Amino acid sequence: MVKALFGLVQPAFAEPLQRPNFLYIPSLASKPFYAVSEIDGLKEWIELLSPFKNELLALGRTSKNKYVDEFETLPTLKEWDKLKDEWLSTHLIKGGEQSDAFNELSKALQNVLLNAPLAHCPPHAPEMFVSVLEPGAYIPPHYGISNCKLTVHIPLKVNEQASLKAGDDTFRWTKNDDAMVFDDSFLHSAKNDHNEVRIVLIFDVWHPELTIEEKQALAKFMRKFSDWNSGVGQLANLDAQLQRK
Repeated sequence: MVKALFGLVQPAFAEPLQRPNFLYIPSLASKPFYAVSEIDGLKEWIELLSPFKNELLALGRTSKNKYVDEFETLPTLKEWDKLKDEWLSTHLIKGGEQSDAFNELSKALQNVLLNAPLAHCPPHAPEMFVSVLEPGAYIPPHYGISNCKLTVHIPLKVNEQASLKAGDDTFRWTKNDDAMVFDDSFLHSAKNDHNEVRIVLIFDVWHPELTIEEKQALAKFMRKFSDWNSGVGQLANLDAQLQRK
């Protein structure tokens, strides 16, 4: 993993449609979608959240932030430009820090959210936000940053014409779904072909194969890497750019 991160070796991806743009752990099992039961504690936590879904839904209906602006780099495609007004969000937790919107929630809901089975790996995770996809919106295919964590979608307002494709598999919402869990290191896209909005709560969980020791090691490594990248790493990138010129 470390050798690939620093460009010493080429990563050998397990699946042709899996290509995280930052961190890849070769030994982890790879598949686009996971059952809720495969994530330790997730099913029980969803039951605790259930009474508070209307409070989160109300937050989603007032979301105005353009989630596309959260991307560090954005393809120069008309589809992504169009999406800026069609994919809205309200962050509750970002880089492990609670937002103003989080602090305005009821104390009971705050306690439930803080006990979610989140992937704690600051400054990259955890992230938790309410995501709103407007009618007719389409999120073009793209890759996430790492296969060490999975992405959970909790339905607040969904429909059978709202779907997400990861790898070669496609998930479509039904009334019986209590969550969707997928590996965003696979090429993935989403769309809402309904005439009403799709609203979900999104957050990160660890890959279920990681041990406690491995999670702790990854969190420690990412803190060190972030510190390095903000100092020596920036100088190294600048030097590389100057050499190319």
